[in-house]
Amino acid sequence: LIPANEVDICGLEIQPTKEFLERLKRHSNGCSRQYWSVKSTPKEADKEFADIVEICQQQGYITVKDMIREFGVTRYHANKVLNDLCEEPAARMYATKEGPVTLYRLWKKE
Repeated sequence: LIPANEVDICGLEIQPTKEFLERLKRHSNGCSRQYWSVKSTPKEADKEFADIVEICQQQGYITVKDMIREFGVTRYHANKVLNDLCEEPAARMYATKEGPVTLYRLWKKE
């Protein structure tokens, strides 16, 4: 049973024991929370694709993190846009997995 004073409606708050805090200090670098917000207004699909092409031409590929950093979009939006660009039959890009990162590259025009 969890006492009501230990639960916050907007999120879960805990009152850790001394033993837990000592163990956390020994086995981790601590906990952190990263706040973010969408920094840009929505773009038209053609403009967004043109910006993606520009980045791909500069470095040869684009990643989800590149889109988040450059365009200020959410991870969901970046994943959706890049995966949609890889879908057949009119795929404009293709994805390759390199380690933990997926690189999205433009199809070369023949």
